[in-house]
Amino acid sequence: MKIGEYFIEKEYITQEDLDKALALQKQNRDMRLGDLLVKSGALQKDELEKYVVEFMNIDSGEANLDEWLTQDQVDALVAQFINDQAK
Repeated sequence: MKIGEYFIEKEYITQEDLDKALALQKQNRDMRLGDLLVKSGALQKDELEKYVVEFMNIDSGEANLDEWLTQDQVDALVAQFINDQAK
């Protein structure tokens, strides 16, 4: 299950909230979905962190969302890995 679907299932956000955030993410590929949900007012930062921890089923002491990679960073790392494997 994707995290956005989980948030809807738990009624933390609406489908409209998710759709808006996903549309914004297409224009801002370097922003994470959760950050866009906070920016749009669908969630507060502390709520987002709590819900992500719940989704991932990890101890809240281990979660620090500010240290996670953006989608662009992940894409660059994957591209670098593929390029390195081709050599």
